[in-house]
Amino acid sequence: SIQPILGKRDAIYEIINSKTLKLNECRNTYLAKFKATTSEIKGKISEIQARNAGVQLRNTMAQTAYEKKCRELSEDKASLESMMDYREVLLKRKNDLKAQVFNGESCPYCKQELPAEMLDIAKERFNKQKKEDLDFIISQGKKTTARIIQLQEKVNNLQLIVDAGCTLEAKESTEIYEEELREHEKSFVPFENTDEYA
Repeated sequence: SIQPILGKRDAIYEIINSKTLKLNECRNTYLAKFKATTSEIKGKISEIQARNAGVQLRNTMAQTAYEKKCRELSEDKASLESMMDYREVLLKRKNDLKAQVFNGESCPYCKQELPAEMLDIAKERFNKQKKEDLDFIISQGKKTTARIIQLQEKVNNLQLIVDAGCTLEAKESTEIYEEELREHEKSFVPFENTDEYA
């Protein structure tokens, strides 16, 4: 009868299926270990790249802040120079005004000598205008000097910051892990060439 032959055949198929199943499990375990190591190395590279992205962001912000301080210093130095020039102009105007003397003894139009009562009024008007002009110049001079002192202090502080330079963080290298990954990938042996397959 054919039953014993079919039984042997089924038993052989069962052994083949069992061995194939075991072989597939071994292959999957082998590949899973390889992929796990690959993923672990790639994970380390990704962590470093993420930290480096943070470093890059902080460096960009630090560089931008530094450049802003440099521009601010340049602008404030120009403002300071302008204020000092303005103060010199005010000082010259003050000295010129102080040097002015009343010489209105004659009419500026007809050149006739002014009567005594008009002479007193003209002199009083001249002195009043001279005092108002001097008071205004002195007031502007004080405001300008205060602004100069304030700007000079700011310029000095900014100069210290600019002179210190911009310190940037160093990025971490992924080279070690990239080399490890290359070596790991080179070391891959197809499952069929391993001792576990044999």
